[in-house]
Amino acid sequence: MMRVYLVRHGIAVDIGTNNVTRDQDRMLSEEGQRRTRWAALGIKELCRRRPHIFSSPLIRAKETAGIMAEVLQVVQQVEVYPDLAPDGDLTRLMGQLEMLGPDPLMLVGHMPDLGKLASILLSGTTDLNIQFKKAACCCISFPGTVHPGQGGLEWLLQPKALRAVVGG
Repeated sequence: MMRVYLVRHGIAVDIGTNNVTRDQDRMLSEEGQRRTRWAALGIKELCRRRPHIFSSPLIRAKETAGIMAEVLQVVQQVEVYPDLAPDGDLTRLMGQLEMLGPDPLMLVGHMPDLGKLASILLSGTTDLNIQFKKAACCCISFPGTVHPGQGGLEWLLQPKALRAVVGG
């Protein structure tokens, strides 16, 4: 059984804060770091095996992926996938995912693309309206390797529910 965990980045600072002038330079806020860490602790309770983590190249996603890697005690370095960035090529991303082995994967990205990716994995189309709050995660399982429309939703938990898993 192959599992794919989709995680939306945590709460980021607004443009104009900390001299940030561009969206791609927005980093996690202190609250975002704290809430993401709590969500990661909840994910750790639900993950059966440590995933290989892939991130959007944007700072807030890479910071979220770093927190996930630290909390989940992942030994491999987080890999950056450009197609996890906003408006990335989901078709190319699916092709890359199909070539990966049976180890669990965690993909850290952005809305609305993450919702579209979940929809493709579950239904083969982007027709499902799947919403991720910041630091939310869903787990989609596959009987073999990743193929569009062949995933089964194991769970989708918003950050408040993930925190509740560990009493936060």
